[in-house]
Amino acid sequence: MENREDKDQLLNQALEFAQQCLKRYGGFIPFAGAISNDGKGICIAADPREEISVEVGNEKVEHDEVREMLIKGLTRGAQKGEYRATFLCYNASVVDLHGKKMDVVAVNIEHIDGIALTVFLPYCKKLFGGYAFSEVVAQPAEQKIFVKMERENQGPSNTTTQS
Repeated sequence: MENREDKDQLLNQALEFAQQCLKRYGGFIPFAGAISNDGKGICIAADPREEISVEVGNEKVEHDEVREMLIKGLTRGAQKGEYRATFLCYNASVVDLHGKKMDVVAVNIEHIDGIALTVFLPYCKKLFGGYAFSEVVAQPAEQKIFVKMERENQGPSNTTTQS
């Protein structure tokens, strides 16, 4: 049941920090974390030496660039065998069942055992300041971090090519 405990630990860590950033700063840039093979929590941020346009508040942040750097870093660590579970947390907009656009804190969680899911925490700004958060929604996701390791562990493919 280690993967369930890892998933819960990562999700709680990500959502807690994202909510704190929203309340204090009105937003956040994508961030990530992992659990090492010995069970230690690791926080991961984009390398500040990279050229990225990052402003929080009223200005749009280049989230895609930051997310891509974090994915690359998580993937490198997973390929080296440093992590057994990872998360990537970012702001997103989704459309609900009624066609209404809503802001969410999105958390992609992956485990070396093959579990991958995306968790959404809807939120909205209150009329007189602060934020209101709704119920968490989770859905299965495609693995991105541990996917190469999974394929390597499966061995050679039995597919043939035609010339």
